[in-house]
Amino acid sequence: MKRQWMNRGMVLLLILMMVFWGAGCTNSSQESDGKGNNPPVEEPVDSGNPEKPVQDGDTPVSNDGSTDGNGTGSSDAPGGDSDGGGSSPSSGSSQGLTSQEAAEQVTISITAATLMDNMDKFDSAKKSLLPEDGVLVSTRSVPFKEGSTVFDALVAVTKDQRVHMEYVSTPLYKSNYIEGIANIYEMDAGPLSGWMYKVNGVFPSVGCGRYELKAGDVIEWIYTCDLGRDIGGDWNEQNSDR
Repeated sequence: MKRQWMNRGMVLLLILMMVFWGAGCTNSSQESDGKGNNPPVEEPVDSGNPEKPVQDGDTPVSNDGSTDGNGTGSSDAPGGDSDGGGSSPSSGSSQGLTSQEAAEQVTISITAATLMDNMDKFDSAKKSLLPEDGVLVSTRSVPFKEGSTVFDALVAVTKDQRVHMEYVSTPLYKSNYIEGIANIYEMDAGPLSGWMYKVNGVFPSVGCGRYELKAGDVIEWIYTCDLGRDIGGDWNEQNSDR
C-alpha cells in the first residue's frame, strides 16, 4: 500500500514538472527568436508628404509661376535722382486699351534734338550719350491720377524706361527743378542751356511740380541751348510780367 502511494506521488511530480517545463518554453518563444535577436519592431507607415510651410523670406508663387508682389515704389525725399531701376520698358502704345483706360492716361516724350545743331557747345565727354536723332524717350503713355503733376509723369516714365533723372526739390514751394535727364545736365551746352517742358504745345509759367495734369495731356520735355528761344519758349518773354 505504501509503495502504491509512492508511485502515485512520483507520477504526480512528473506531471507537474512537465507542465512547468512547457510553460517556460512558450514564454521564451515570445521573448526571443531563438537566435538572441529582439523581435522585429513594426515601422510607422508614411501617409504622404506633409504640406511644406512658407518660410520667412519666401515669396508665394501662383500656379502660373508668377510671384504675388508689387515692384513699384516711390520716394518723398527732397531732391534726388532716378536711375530707372524699375520695370522693363513699355511699348508706349495704347493698343488693347479701352477708351476709358486711354482717357485716363497722359503722354510724355523727352528730346535733346537741339543739341544736334549745337554740338560745338555740348560737353565733348557726353557726346556718346546723345542718340543720333537726339530723342531720349519717344512718346509714351503713363497712367493718370487726379492730382498728378508733370513732375510725377516725368518720374514715372524715367523709371519705366530706365533713364537717369536728377532733380532738386523744395517741398515748401512744391518745386522740383530738373537738373539732368539721361546724364545731360543744365549748362552742358553753355550757360543758357537746360531742360524745359511744355503741355499741349504751351510752355507753362509754373514749375513742373505745381502743374496739375488732366487726362489726355501731352507733355514734352525739351533741352534748350538758348533759354528757350531755340525751341519756341523764350523764358524771358513768358516771364516779363513777373
